[in-house]
Amino acid sequence: IKEVFQWNYNQGNFANGATVVSQDFTPTVAGKCIIMWTVNFRANSSTHFYWTTQFDNGTTDNTDLRQDGSSHPAENHGHNHSISVVVPTNLSTVANQTATVRISLNSGDTANQSGDGDYEQSLVVMVI
Repeated sequence: IKEVFQWNYNQGNFANGATVVSQDFTPTVAGKCIIMWTVNFRANSSTHFYWTTQFDNGTTDNTDLRQDGSSHPAENHGHNHSISVVVPTNLSTVANQTATVRISLNSGDTANQSGDGDYEQSLVVMVI
């Protein structure tokens, strides 16, 4: 591991099609990335939630690297849920070039904040 970047977010509700995370970072070394993201939220209804991960290394924008889904049997803010996305990318970072990680929600309903007063999301990017 050459470099590690980490952020926590305490954010609100996300409707279908919303960008949940758009995070820039500037590595000082070139290398491949591993992106890890965790979110806790409550579902409005019993539906499936799909999270699309995108990565832009500053010179090449590669969208829709991976889409992960999760089903939620609970309605009306009944439960908290966690989703982890690990995306090893083929795109190498460029030293001192700003890169961007984007995660979007593509689902049938809204992902609401967990309401526990803590962070709902954590994002880690490792340059290896």
